[in-house]
Amino acid sequence: MSLRSFALAGLFAVSAPAFASESDVINAAASAKSTEANWDSAVQAAMLATYDTDGSGVIEKSSELKAISCTVWTALNRAVEEGWEGTGMRAIYGFKKGFIWVGYAWGIDKKLSKKADKAAAACGVP
Repeated sequence: MSLRSFALAGLFAVSAPAFASESDVINAAASAKSTEANWDSAVQAAMLATYDTDGSGVIEKSSELKAISCTVWTALNRAVEEGWEGTGMRAIYGFKKGFIWVGYAWGIDKKLSKKADKAAAACGVP
């Protein structure tokens, strides 16, 4: 399988397999405790390989965000809750209003933060 390299804000690069799938994101989320050092990088690589349709290195289009299913949002939240003693992804990653945006750690552009929060909430993510 070929590899694509995604550079984010010039700070670091993440390699991800091309043509990834939703199950790759779910497996990345379940692969380790969410508080471990490389967990965000693994999730980000899978998210970008699955949803970054234009290869820009970031999920910055509404169409890319809309492709993220409730199954993925709930899997990400479950992993975060397990690692952060019950605190969910909407607070830890700044999706909720009043929190600092950290969704970039998964490759999601800040300009989509409100839409991402609404999508996760619509899926029952508290």
